[in-house]
Amino acid sequence: MTLAQYRKIHSWFQEKPWRMTLLRLMYKGLPGAIYLLYPAAALVLLFSRDRRLIAFLAVPAAVFGAVTVLRRICNFPRPYEAMDLTPLIPKNTKGQSFPSRHCACGAVIATAMWPLSPALGIGVALASLAMAVCRVAAGVHYPRDVAAGLLLGFGCGWVGTIIINHYLPV
Repeated sequence: MTLAQYRKIHSWFQEKPWRMTLLRLMYKGLPGAIYLLYPAAALVLLFSRDRRLIAFLAVPAAVFGAVTVLRRICNFPRPYEAMDLTPLIPKNTKGQSFPSRHCACGAVIATAMWPLSPALGIGVALASLAMAVCRVAAGVHYPRDVAAGLLLGFGCGWVGTIIINHYLPV
């Protein structure tokens, strides 16, 4: 995205205070909701002695670790670093923009939720997509960052969950 595109998006949000309020709520609330739901579901699996707990914990942990390493290797700048842009949500992190870890984690958690409850999986997937839009709109990520995070999370999540669940003893 160009500086002019970011400025146009920022102006749209800043025209109406309720838009900024909604952006702030979604920016903080969506990851918070996903990250509260995940351990709650893990506890349900633990207490019900469900063998899927291994994949439920291992796959998101592996994706989180891989994305963290990839971000450090790539160390791409964020939009507000590369352009004369103040993010709509205050942030001063330098680099490590690609891929978006929030989006990757949300997507992989959606894939982990799917076998437990397709409705929860779809809900978390939709929340992850909304989170991606918020992060770009706020000016803290480029579209490529959130797209890569979502692709890594959904792709690795599905493959990892299928493989682990296939090889676990019944």
